[in-house]
Order: sequence, then structure tokens, then C-alpha cells
Amino acid sequence: MRILYLSYERGLEIAERGHEIFYMDIEQIRTKGFAQVRKEIWDFRPELVIEREFNDNKASYEMVYDFLKEAFPHAPRCWWWIDSHLNFDKRIDYARRFDYLFLAVSANVERLRKSLGHQRVFWLPLCWPYRTDAILPNHEEKTQPIVFVGRWDKENFPDRTAYIERLREHYGGDFLALTDYEKMLDIIRGSRVAFNCAIRGDLNFRVFEVLGSGTELVTDDVPDIHKIRGLEERLTVYKDWNDLVAKIDRLLANDPRATHDTLKTQQWVKERHCLVHRHQALLEMVAKGVQKDF
Repeated sequence: MRILYLSYERGLEIAERGHEIFYMDIEQIRTKGFAQVRKEIWDFRPELVIEREFNDNKASYEMVYDFLKEAFPHAPRCWWWIDSHLNFDKRIDYARRFDYLFLAVSANVERLRKSLGHQRVFWLPLCWPYRTDAILPNHEEKTQPIVFVGRWDKENFPDRTAYIERLREHYGGDFLALTDYEKMLDIIRGSRVAFNCAIRGDLNFRVFEVLGSGTELVTDDVPDIHKIRGLEERLTVYKDWNDLVAKIDRLLANDPRATHDTLKTQQWVKERHCLVHRHQALLEMVAKGVQKDF
């Protein structure tokens, strides 16, 4: 199948599963100009379109979709909506441009079906967002006790920021909080425990990045944890501050009642929860029109 993939991703393994992929992102559209973009898409003749993009500026993509609807009306347009937990109401009109919608937060699926007036809306949870061969058996010495990698500030992430500030005060130099995505995997791999806090009930990428890195994960409880078969038993969920500290301390003490087999967890992520698996699930749901279990 010829798939037009609108995202900044490159080298996705879906291309190795018998599909031809043409990648395009917003920056390419701006640089090349729309006339050149139209020509390249026309020459490629897509049979399916997938968008997975974090950029809020959709104007460039809207021109592409108008052209696709006119030139390739039979090529289904699919949107993997990553952040519906943050901007649901603002993106409803944009969502109407697509034939199939895939939401990373299951709680919003039925809500979007009602808003759009059709059933072609499915749950597609996030995952390990890299190639499967980036999951490496972690035998290196873990020198950092506790780490958090991600964004935080009091205005946009008040709950997460409150926990981070308290962890810094409680654990001192044993707790490291960084916003360094380029070195993120190395930082997580070198840590014994990784702390995670959802923004608004979302099962975020960090869950799978930590588990795929061979590090113990302590995260807040969100509904989708319990909807993915086998996930709950591979991580540690905290309820409040006292519960968080108690569980971190047990993990740092190597309490056998608290720790997990991180190597087996890495293999589980590699076999079931990478981008290639999510893309395959998307294609199956488009073909069959039925929600897939994870």
C-alpha cells in the first residue's frame, strides 16, 4: 500500500512490512511550496493518508487535505490524534477533515463519535515512539537513583510540578529532573527509577519509553493503564504523595515484592508496543472497522 505519512517521523518500520511510505512534514511543505507538494503527492498517488503531528499550525496541512479530497477521494484520510486530552474542543472542526480518527486517550472516543456523528473513531494508545531495534537490553550500571524527563511548570503542569518540587526537596541529589529529549533515553537507562505524572488522565509516551529502557516506572493511575493487557503488572502506580515516597523507597531498596523483571518488560514492549505495532493496528481498524484490543 502507498501511504502518505504527514509527520516528522522518519524510517518507520511500517515501510518494511510491505508498504511504500512517502513522508512529509510542515517544514517541507513550507520550504517546497504548495505547487511542488501537489506534484510530489500526485506522482506518489497515495492509497491511504496518516497524520501524526504535534505542531499546532494546521494551515499548511489543510491545503494538502483539500487537494487530497479532490485528487484522491478514495484514499482514506486518518488522524492519530495524540493530544485530545488537551485541545478537544478546539480541534473538532479539524477532525471533520478525516475519514478515520484514532485517539490516544480512550475516554474521548465516544465523545468524538457523538460530535462527528459517525463511528469511525477508535482508540490507538501511545507506545515506544522509536524503532524496535532502539530497545536495547539494559545491562549498564544505573548510577542515578530517581529521574524525571519531560516538561513542567506551575502554569501548564501544576500537579506534575508540585510533585517534582517535593521530590527534589525530599530526595535531594538523588532526584534529577530534566527537559532534555535528545539525551532522554540515555538518562532513563542510567536511572534505577523514573517518575511519571500524566497531564490530564493521559497514558503518555513516557510510560513506554521508561519500560522499554529497562527502568522501573512509578506513575500516577490513569484509566488506560488497565485497558492494555499486561501493562499494570509491569509498573508501579502511586495514589498520593505518601504512597509515591513509600513505593520509590521500596524500589530503591530492591524489595522483591516491589520490583519487576525489567528485561522481560523490555521484550514485552519490543514485541507488542512499538510504533510499527500501532501502525499495523491502525491499518487493521481501517480495513475491518472494529476496535482492536491492546
